[in-house]
Amino acid sequence: MNILKTMYVLAIAALLTILVIFGISAFYDSPGGFPVDVQSCTSKGCHFPWRDYARNVFSISYGCGLLFVILGLVLPTRLNIIKLGLLLGGIATIVYAMAQPHLANELRFVGVAVGLVILLYLGYKLSPKRKRVSEEKT
Repeated sequence: MNILKTMYVLAIAALLTILVIFGISAFYDSPGGFPVDVQSCTSKGCHFPWRDYARNVFSISYGCGLLFVILGLVLPTRLNIIKLGLLLGGIATIVYAMAQPHLANELRFVGVAVGLVILLYLGYKLSPKRKRVSEEKT
């Protein structure tokens, strides 16, 4: 039975990630052509459409991944299997967002920082409340 649950969680995670990837490719066209070298393009002052495309794909997929992670954290505990699938799918979608080859490193850094702050905040807010020491003594 545990294998079935694990497969279900992995299937949810994989399908969420694939849904975002295929959704972006279906509704947001890439600039086409072969991407040129970023360094040579910026030194010549030319427009680099792949950098804009990578930034936009990052924004869409990072937002979706963060939404999946947040949903995975705040759903009730009776939906544990779905929660785990959402968490893993969200993390995989965020990894896809940051793996865009022409994405600026500054944007990757901001993405990781924002994700970490949100996860730490939600983890703190959703953790079980601990009794105060004075309440335990009475």
